[in-house]
Amino acid sequence: MKKIVVLLVLAAGLSAFASGQDIFASFIDGEAYIQDSGEWYDLFAGDALDSGSVVKLGADTVAEIDAGGKKIVLDKPGVYKIKELLEKSVRNASWGDAAVVKKFITGTNKAASKTAVMGVRGAEAASTSVEWLTEDNMVLADAKELIEEGNYMEALSVLSENRDDVFDEELPEYDFYLGKCYYITGEPGKALAAFSRVDPDPSAEYYPDFVILEGNLFLDSFNFEQALVLFDEYLSKDSVSETAQAVTFFSAKALNAMGNKEEAGKRLKRASDMNPASEIGKAAQSILNSF
Repeated sequence: MKKIVVLLVLAAGLSAFASGQDIFASFIDGEAYIQDSGEWYDLFAGDALDSGSVVKLGADTVAEIDAGGKKIVLDKPGVYKIKELLEKSVRNASWGDAAVVKKFITGTNKAASKTAVMGVRGAEAASTSVEWLTEDNMVLADAKELIEEGNYMEALSVLSENRDDVFDEELPEYDFYLGKCYYITGEPGKALAAFSRVDPDPSAEYYPDFVILEGNLFLDSFNFEQALVLFDEYLSKDSVSETAQAVTFFSAKALNAMGNKEEAGKRLKRASDMNPASEIGKAAQSILNSF
């Protein structure tokens, strides 16, 4: 089942609305509504909104609302006030971890990914009759190579153009890389929609990145409980790696937002102690100092 995803593109805090920037629904897939004089009306792509608007999302809905600038993602049905969402997003961003996520995700698992891609290339060169090397494999291998080179927009184009032709068994990994490209190129709503179709095996090569990315989209959508479930599941299998340090840090953010400041502080301390010199270790200690 698709998760509900709403993408609100914001400018810089509350000043975006004060400056008179247009706000409108830029994409709707599913059931979305806007309140007017106590009544609910269908919300369509192109419909105008403002900071006083109230919107409601039904199940299996993906929506994008453009207000220029930063972005908020929601992933569950409910009623939302645009102004309150903006205020929450300002508080949610106070940890300053967005840049940490992007830097971590674009620099992690590169060697493993490259090895996997080269393995496919090697098999292709070694034999002209390798049956498992389907066209889908080749498209995904090409996209991975582009990602490794930092060509995310080109990789996104390759993946999005070929998705309809992918076999079902290839789709989870395919959708992960599609979502990753959406995330890195600044489309978190589409990224979360793609990740909602992925249920990776913990042994999958891309599982650590999946946890970091989807977990942070849950955090950005104020779905802290779901983020914590995902993070704790990962930490039950890995508590010592670089990814585990990042997941521990992000789980602290979820706990803090849920009101469990004591446990959040413990996890920040743990994340800092795991590698104090790393960017995540420094970020954890900085936040811990302000607790």
